[in-house]
Amino acid sequence: MFDHPCDVCIDEEENLYIADAYNHLIRKIDTDGLVTSYAGSKVLGYSNDLCQLAHFSFPEGVLMHQGGIYVADCFNHCIRKIADGNVTNVAGSCLKGYEDGICDEARFDIPSAIAIDPKGDLYVAEFYGHRIRLISNGMVSTLSGNGQALYVDGDVTVARLTYPWGVALSGKDLYFTDFGSSTIRKIELDNEKAYNVTTITSKTKGYKDGPVELSEFNTPRHIAAFPGGRILVADQGNNRIREIKDGFVSTVYGDGTTTKLNQPSGMDIRKNGNIIIADTYNHRILELICVSNWVGSWPRVCPKLTFQDRVDEFMHVLHHSHIPRDVQIIVIHCYILLTQSLTHPWI
Repeated sequence: MFDHPCDVCIDEEENLYIADAYNHLIRKIDTDGLVTSYAGSKVLGYSNDLCQLAHFSFPEGVLMHQGGIYVADCFNHCIRKIADGNVTNVAGSCLKGYEDGICDEARFDIPSAIAIDPKGDLYVAEFYGHRIRLISNGMVSTLSGNGQALYVDGDVTVARLTYPWGVALSGKDLYFTDFGSSTIRKIELDNEKAYNVTTITSKTKGYKDGPVELSEFNTPRHIAAFPGGRILVADQGNNRIREIKDGFVSTVYGDGTTTKLNQPSGMDIRKNGNIIIADTYNHRILELICVSNWVGSWPRVCPKLTFQDRVDEFMHVLHHSHIPRDVQIIVIHCYILLTQSLTHPWI
């Protein structure tokens, strides 16, 4: 069983890795649906060791990069890395506070999410520190924020952040969720330098789709960027997954009730377009199956089928395959929702 899964990332083989926060574990779901404890020992603490012997303290964010997994280890106030069967420390002295400098001596205050650029530099959302930090060439520096929970746009040296939770890099822009102000903001990057902090959404807390500058969010948590300028946001307070693309915001999944999503935190996308969601307070992992991808090869077999026919046939195939009876299948817009209850041994 999961206990407040907070984030998810996917490797090249399509295995899922989950930040299982309250179990202090990084869990793995392989392509056969088998769930294992990949790193951590379910004991709260701090220890760098072989994966199964290492300790975490409420891991919040995970990021896959070149076969390694970076972990925002919240209450150990550091950034960890899982690679080659071992857990090591990337930055942070395991002491809460604020200090730039050499990675092992630096201090963080509840790091919650990580993004990475093509050079391998890491960007860290520091939730309680109200800062965005940069890890580069063995050093930690502050990109923006000064530790005060204030809301101010402008040059990175004067801008103020209020509980930044998620962070994602798209092109030359670093997007982050400003949890305290319920906004999506971005930092303009160019030639390894940060310039302005701007808010791209409405400054009103609420729920509204439409043009991005008029859109409203409610305590957004993690954010993820994908090719083509597509950005997904876990809109925690609205119990929805939202999408930002081409200047517009739309709802991908969720209707505001806790039945469909209960304070979702993180998400990632498979190569085929399926969206994986950490449904945190329902303690489960959801997969939205992209119908357009699945039926793309159908014309060779059933070219005259309608969209609904294809969905019906898809349901028929699932129900007659080796899918557990506790799996739910729900059609939503261009996706099919495939999820499992917590009682199944896969979870």
